[in-house]
Amino acid sequence: RVAAPGREAQPAAANQILPVGTVVTTGAGARAALFNGAQRIALGPNSRMSVAPETGSGVTRIMQDLGSVLFQVDKKPSQHFRVETPLLAAIV
Repeated sequence: RVAAPGREAQPAAANQILPVGTVVTTGAGARAALFNGAQRIALGPNSRMSVAPETGSGVTRIMQDLGSVLFQVDKKPSQHFRVETPLLAAIV
């Protein structure tokens, strides 16, 4: 399910563009895959993440607060991708 800012959660659709602030949630037995160029995010069952606002530094920020999420990120000379969870942050 996908909940864009200010909207109720709805079933996700193929090729859907997710604006900043969107929350993606998978139910039991469900999975989701998100793509942004060479970056790939795969959510496992019973997982939740959101696309967080940029801090002006050009870094893609993901907030993961539930479940299992796998990140495949392209390599760049500078930091450009950050995952934040309730207990830790991972920066690539």
